[in-house]
Amino acid sequence: PRSTLFPYTTLFRSLTSVLTWRVALRLVDDRWLAALAGALVWIMPMLGASNTTEYGFRNLALLLGVASLLLALRILDGRRRYLDMVGFGLAVGIAWWASPESVYYLLPACALLAGAVLVSRRESDIRFWAPRVAAAAAAATAGALPWLWSNVANGFRSLNTTGEATTGGGDYLSHLHTFFVSVLPYQLGLSREGGSRPLLSGVLGMFVQVVLEVALVAALALCLAWPGRARVIAGAALAFPFLYALNPLAFWWQDGRYSEYLPPFLALLLVMGCERLFRLAGRSEDRRAKHSRISRPARATARARAAAAVATTIALTLAVVAFAYGTGGSLSLLKNPNAPTEREVSVLEQHHVRFGYANYWVAYRLDFLSDEQLVFTPGPWDMIRSESMYRQVASHTRPAWLFVPSGQLGNATKQFGTDDVETGYDKEANFVGALRALGDPYTIVHAGILDAVIPQRLVTPQQVGIGTPAP
Repeated sequence: PRSTLFPYTTLFRSLTSVLTWRVALRLVDDRWLAALAGALVWIMPMLGASNTTEYGFRNLALLLGVASLLLALRILDGRRRYLDMVGFGLAVGIAWWASPESVYYLLPACALLAGAVLVSRRESDIRFWAPRVAAAAAAATAGALPWLWSNVANGFRSLNTTGEATTGGGDYLSHLHTFFVSVLPYQLGLSREGGSRPLLSGVLGMFVQVVLEVALVAALALCLAWPGRARVIAGAALAFPFLYALNPLAFWWQDGRYSEYLPPFLALLLVMGCERLFRLAGRSEDRRAKHSRISRPARATARARAAAAVATTIALTLAVVAFAYGTGGSLSLLKNPNAPTEREVSVLEQHHVRFGYANYWVAYRLDFLSDEQLVFTPGPWDMIRSESMYRQVASHTRPAWLFVPSGQLGNATKQFGTDDVETGYDKEANFVGALRALGDPYTIVHAGILDAVIPQRLVTPQQVGIGTPAP
């Protein structure tokens, strides 16, 4: 897909919101509250602009993770046909194939399924559950088969994080600190994408942040104190930051890619907390005023609706502010944010510049947006995500070297989402100077925000001083 908006991201986010609404219907009694949970899931990631950013497999992993939660709740509520069990297994398996990050949802989903087995009475006979659980396990295996096929033979390389260590990435405790200080405010819409600048500064910003965080803590406590399924969801939400901190790349929080699984949990916590809070308040009032014409459940429902509606209104207001001032204006939704890079792809293809070295962020963006018609890779000086792409470039007789002209640095930073866009920590002028010193003729293709420098003879990074950070 060449657009970060249509059709995949918007479709997956919309479906995730709908599924969250359906999950909420099985967690709260009031349909309005359930609908507000779905609305919050759409609004909350919108605040960080991650609603309109394609993260590929993560959009699908989130959708299927929420789907597995819904299917587990349906089974808990008595839908125990083979079709339901197989559907649950497929959702779990395909979600895992999409990304093991779906574990945020798969753990509570499996806990709910175990709860369905434990609380059942008439069907508690092992002859009833054993074939159904076996069918779910078989479906999960079938759904995850591509992942298993790729991983079983190489020692489950997808789960091996030793190669993901990054300088400055921090340890477990630093990741946990990052979650509470930066990630949570970001997903609540209190900070802008790409940095820790608050959306609302000063006393007002601090007040809004404190109110939202206190509300979340209160909702979490209320749900943990409530027995049953609410406690499972709350437990999963409580475990989220600790699982998040296990990811060696979790220090990179600025665009929300590793935390985009959080909004459904936050929305469900808030609506469940609202309902439970006002149920408790209604009980105490009912003891003091039994003669009231309005029933206790009706009062509790009305207050819970009002509280959730206020929360949704505040979130929607912040979303409008974020898009108007924090992400370049809501009109940007009508544009293709990939257009500059697509022009680069077109120019490179026209000049038959198909293989070469580039900065990490530049290389893989070009590969993706060209549908792999271009093959660019970082070198050993950077993180290599695809060994096969690296081998193709390394074996090419005249690979190109991509650089950002000094006058285009600002545009490149906006397009690639980082100011780290240089190939091998070096500038084009230094690279060209090294080629001249070697007596190696070269050609330059000016593609716009990128220049492709193509040496006549093959050079090694050591010969041109590439890959050595400046002291």
